[in-house]
Amino acid sequence: MLVVGLSAWRRRAEPGGPALVAFSALGAGWLAFDTLALIAPSPEATLRLTQATILFASLLGPVWLAFVLGYTGRFSRAARIAVGTLAAWCVVYTGLAKRPV
Repeated sequence: MLVVGLSAWRRRAEPGGPALVAFSALGAGWLAFDTLALIAPSPEATLRLTQATILFASLLGPVWLAFVLGYTGRFSRAARIAVGTLAAWCVVYTGLAKRPV
């Protein structure tokens, strides 16, 4: 993911470039926190690190949609609002998932 992100960073002026950079960064973050959760020294640390991966995982869908729309030239103002709303819902969902019961 880091190699794809660096390659996308060099081509960020191309259609879909910024969204591909964001997708690569989110994917790398997800993989990093998931790996750290596997080697965590305690169950509590594993739980916290796993909860951190939820934010990365939930935002991958809206960012991928933004990439596809940007790459195809269909990322209009209405599409930006829709993707932003979807991303906001993903952040709210993550916040609700992290609440203690």
